Parts: sequence; C-alpha cells; structure tokens
Amino acid sequence: MSRNFQRFTDKNVTLVTEDTYFPLVIYTWFGEPSMPAVDEYYRLRWQYDERARKEGTKVVLVTDGSEFKPPPATIRKYLAERAMETDASDALLCYVTCVPSPLLRGVVTAMAWIAGEQLKTNINLGSMNKVLERALVEFEKAGIQAPDVNPESYTPPTPE
Repeated sequence: MSRNFQRFTDKNVTLVTEDTYFPLVIYTWFGEPSMPAVDEYYRLRWQYDERARKEGTKVVLVTDGSEFKPPPATIRKYLAERAMETDASDALLCYVTCVPSPLLRGVVTAMAWIAGEQLKTNINLGSMNKVLERALVEFEKAGIQAPDVNPESYTPPTPE
C-alpha cells in the first residue's frame, strides 16, 4: 500500500500528516511547534472533519509526540485555544496521543488544563504501537469500521 503524507516545515518544526488509514489520521511532530505549524495542523484538521462528514464517519486523530519538543507557553496556550474552537466538531471521535516522556505528558496536561472540559477525549499512551491499538479499539467501541493499520508493523514517517 502506498502511504499518503503531507509535510509542513517552518523554522524548527516539521509536521507530517498521514491520512493513508482515514478516518484514522496521524500527525507526527518533529521539533518545536510554531504558530504557522499549529495553523497548518488545524487547517488540515478541518479538512478531515469535512471529509468524515461527507463519508458519514468520525475521525480519530493520532498524534505522535515522540520527536515533539515542548513549545513555549505562548504556543501551548495557542494550541489549547485552537482546540477549544474545533473540538465541538461532531466529526471528531477522539484523540489518541503518543507521549513517551514525562516532560511531554506535562505539556499535554497543561494544554488540557488551559482548554478545560471542552476538549474531546484525549487518551495519552507511551508508544505508537499502543496508541494505534487503542485507536482501533475506539473505532470498534463507536461501531465504526476500523481502518486496516497494523500497530505492530507501523513505521513512522521521517521529517524529510
């Protein structure tokens, strides 16, 4: 199977988005997020919501934070504010996030705290294998046909 990637690079960050397994969408961050990269994330996020509505399904958004560098407070706040704008979407089932380090878990917790209870379910796990396994479970729990992705053989993209 040919994989479908979109790459966005700005300053010290590359965001790779993969929709090969739609309605499972995988975002992989490399480096420290910038405001333009966050804007690109949400631009794509809205595209996937619209596609899910047209196809009569819901999206599970997976974020691989394995190479994510903690952003400054201004970017964390911006991420949380943008999440509050978009999480009311009926096309979003949940988030499943790979947060392998305690520092990154702290960043994710801080963003959730800023956004409050308005956010959709965000399940944080320590490896991409576990994240993908859980994403498939979430599809099954919702009665949605799970995409054909093998969590054990999945290989993350590279920034280039």
